[in-house]
Amino acid sequence: VMPRREKTRSLNGLMFGDRTENGPVSRIDLIERPADVDANGDLVKAESLRLLFQSGKGGFAMRKRSEVSGPPEVVDSDRMMEAIAGSDIALFDLMAPYVFWPHFKYEGRTTFRGGPTHLFWMYPPEEDALMKAHVSGVRLYINDQFNVLVQTEVFDASGKKAKTLSIIGIERVDGQVIFKDMDVRNDKTRGKTRLKIVDAEMGLRLPPSLFEPQSLMDNLQRQSINVGRTEAFEPVE
Repeated sequence: VMPRREKTRSLNGLMFGDRTENGPVSRIDLIERPADVDANGDLVKAESLRLLFQSGKGGFAMRKRSEVSGPPEVVDSDRMMEAIAGSDIALFDLMAPYVFWPHFKYEGRTTFRGGPTHLFWMYPPEEDALMKAHVSGVRLYINDQFNVLVQTEVFDASGKKAKTLSIIGIERVDGQVIFKDMDVRNDKTRGKTRLKIVDAEMGLRLPPSLFEPQSLMDNLQRQSINVGRTEAFEPVE
C-alpha cells in the first residue's frame, strides 16, 4: 500500500479460486495485523479479513473479521466500493463485475504499450441504483494479440476517472498465464496499491465447501483443505 507522501506498508494474504457454472468464485484471507507478543509475553492473536465472493451470474460478496463474533455479513453494491484494509483496492476491483455487464459500447482500436488494443465502455446495470450512484462507466483495454484485459479505468458518478487498474507483469504457471503484478491507482488521491502474487499453483481440485459461507468462520490456515490436482494440457499451436 503506497499512499502519496506517506509510508509504504505491506499486507500478506492467501487466496483460493475456482470456477462454477455461474462464474469465478474466490476465497481470501488478508492478514490485517500479524500475531504478536505483548509486553507481558502474552500472545496477541492475528486479525484477518476473510472474503468470499463470486462474479458473473448471481454474483455475491460476503466478509467476516476474525476478531468480530457472529455470522458473515453480505456486502451490497454500495459497500463494494469501500477500501479494503486501508488500501486502494475494493471488492469491486477484485470481483470485476463490469466484465459481465451486458450493455457496452465499442470505442475503437488504439495502440497501448506498443500493441494494438481494443477499447470498450461498459455501462452499469440500470436496475442497480446503488452501483450507479458510484460508477458511471468502466473502460476496458483488451490486447488484440493475446485477447487479455491489460488495463481498466473506473469513472465515478460525475464522469471523472476515479481509479486505474493496470496489469504490469504476467507469468506462466503450470501451463497457464496469470498476472504477477497489478497496480491499482487512485486517480483522486494519487495513492497506489500493488497486488503482487508471490507464489501460485494452478490446476488444483478444491472442495466445494471452501467456497461456502461457513468457510468464513475460520481462517484458511486452520482449515483442513483437501487439495487435489486436475490434468491440464497446454494448447498446441
